Amino acid sequence: MTISQLRKRFDREFGKFFNQYTRKLRGYAGGKPVRGPVMTFPRKVIDERIKSLLEIANEINVDTIGKGTFKDTYVAKWQWHLKGKGKTPKEWKEKFRDWYGSINPKYCVYIFWSFKGRCMYVGRTGTGVRGVRPQGHFEKYWFVQDVARVDVYVVKRKAYLKQAECLAWHIHSPVYNEYKPSNMRNAKPCPVCEREKLIDEELGRIFKPKNKK
Repeated sequence: MTISQLRKRFDREFGKFFNQYTRKLRGYAGGKPVRGPVMTFPRKVIDERIKSLLEIANEINVDTIGKGTFKDTYVAKWQWHLKGKGKTPKEWKEKFRDWYGSINPKYCVYIFWSFKGRCMYVGRTGTGVRGVRPQGHFEKYWFVQDVARVDVYVVKRKAYLKQAECLAWHIHSPVYNEYKPSNMRNAKPCPVCEREKLIDEELGRIFKPKNKK
């Protein structure tokens, strides 16, 4: 979907939910009389509707602010292909260690890609022995079966590490990262997450569950 289509979809779903949620109120205020049962919105239903709206909003924000911000977080991008580097995790680790040492990145975000071009995993390094974190996945079954390439983004400095990882997670929707990256002290914030929090809070104020009598 284009950004324009996504915005129209957000407006349409928000408008539909708002009209359903305020139907009784608008009837009291001289609108069309309410006939028959009125829809109820328990907490679970409201949470599901808000989640759906947030997903659409995030898709818009990833495209409009996320991709551009991600490009500003790194100073270099490198690629390492498994083809021709052996057939076992042990061989891959040895080859990768040599290659990783040659580019010598201090703080980086890495992305594993499948043969079909699907993002499999997004991670970050920068602590402990360099290269250990990417290599730590080389023996996992999904890496052995599907991964064809490792992309390494060298970030400007440590403060950009968590932001770059979180933006890459939003942009590429990795198969084996179900949850957002963990926080880091003194890290620059993810603009997509900041926008998501604001939208979530605003929707929560509009669609508050009714107190039971």
